[in-house]
Amino acid sequence: AEQEQLEVSFTTMLGSAEKAKTMMADLSAFAASTPFESPEIQNASKMLLAFGVDAEQIIPTMTNLGDIAAGLNIPIGDMAYLFGTTKAAGRMMTADLNQFTSRGIPMIAALAETMGIAESEVKAAVEAGKVGFPEMEAALTSLTAEGGQFSGLMAAQSMTLAGLFSTLSDNVGLSLAETGKVIIETFDLKSKLAGTIEWLVKAKDAMFAFAKSNPQMFKLGIII
Repeated sequence: AEQEQLEVSFTTMLGSAEKAKTMMADLSAFAASTPFESPEIQNASKMLLAFGVDAEQIIPTMTNLGDIAAGLNIPIGDMAYLFGTTKAAGRMMTADLNQFTSRGIPMIAALAETMGIAESEVKAAVEAGKVGFPEMEAALTSLTAEGGQFSGLMAAQSMTLAGLFSTLSDNVGLSLAETGKVIIETFDLKSKLAGTIEWLVKAKDAMFAFAKSNPQMFKLGIII
């Protein structure tokens, strides 16, 4: 049921059922190769889509954000939110910079390096509106590119015991989802649930109608 709702969400956001299925398959493969579990990967991806990140850029963006999140042991959803709010604003705000640094992300050093300015000048540049979204994205990429401080951390952590348990959990969840889909189709559960709901609505209406037409019975306490 959760997987079906997720597919509906992606279909609406991407405007195509086919694109939604491709996205879900890509995210499942991504989750299987990282220490993060599918639900948090899926939720972070929906957040990025809502903030205007192109579907083709979801996996590359999640890779950058995930390596940093894995290195600092912070929720990948937090990274997606900070990335998305900066993208939506078009530039980095002082509050955004503070949010990054408070989580241990060396954003000031990364911005200084990618922009070619001194670290002491970064805050003033942010306050002056000179640090746009492209500069922020480039700074994050520098942290996760080959040789960067957080390069390849998801892949490394996915091979730890905790990472392997996460992958096992994902595989079990996906297997259950596929089994559930077969059960739903085989027993036509949607139609049966819809029929049950319809019956309950009719029963409720009939009870109300009976109560209105027989008020004396309630007064006598025959029906409570």
